[in-house]
Amino acid sequence: MRKNKQQTVESKNKYYSQLDGAYVGNIENMYCIAVYLRLGVDVERNINRSNYWLKKAAEKGHKDAKYLLGITCFEQDMPLNGVMWLEQSSRGGNASASFELSKFYFEEEDYDNQIKYLQIAIMQGSYAAGLCLKEIENQVCAEELSEVA
Repeated sequence: MRKNKQQTVESKNKYYSQLDGAYVGNIENMYCIAVYLRLGVDVERNINRSNYWLKKAAEKGHKDAKYLLGITCFEQDMPLNGVMWLEQSSRGGNASASFELSKFYFEEEDYDNQIKYLQIAIMQGSYAAGLCLKEIENQVCAEELSEVA
């Protein structure tokens, strides 16, 4: 569906209203601007500017900004920074961050931390983490049974 001229003006006004809030320190506005810029919603896509606003919001404690900044760091081949931001987001209660950390630790073959973050994600309400942990438990049981046989 194409936007008409009035919708475009309203969208731009909303963006600039959010931007004004971001400049005066509103962390929710900072996060929204970062998402607009990351996705190119109502503005030209700009990853560098998006990262700027994500970092500002994350540094002020926005858990979803921490999560998205962590994902962005992984995308930009900065895994240590990614882990740092995802851990902070996880501590803030973000189940998606905990689940992403479990996947990172699986790839690193650090299975103790993988299980730890799956359990945290489950406590935070992640259904997917529960399925993954169940699958791991099933594999361990199968391995133990084959050793006995």
